[in-house]
Amino acid sequence: MKSGIPGSQALRSKLRELLDRHRHGGALLRGSALVMMTQIAGIGLAYAMQVAVARSAGVFEFGLFAYAWTWMNLIFLVAAFGLNEAALRLIPTYAT
Repeated sequence: MKSGIPGSQALRSKLRELLDRHRHGGALLRGSALVMMTQIAGIGLAYAMQVAVARSAGVFEFGLFAYAWTWMNLIFLVAAFGLNEAALRLIPTYAT
């Protein structure tokens, strides 16, 4: 009996077939892996920064920092108004 996730071999073969059928599949896969690794590194760096700020500041100062950081994130979230999603949808339409 093979170990692993049931159906994973079939999924791998379908993925390989899809990548072989499209000539840009390998570049797309490499690009997405690079983006994922960059995002993981950014999350790790943000966590390390939070730990460093928490250790260097006192309880009250870190509370102020967290309060300001949260408000800043909320303001940026509202300010975007879905522009990221619109750009992903509209740029390919008008770029060709």
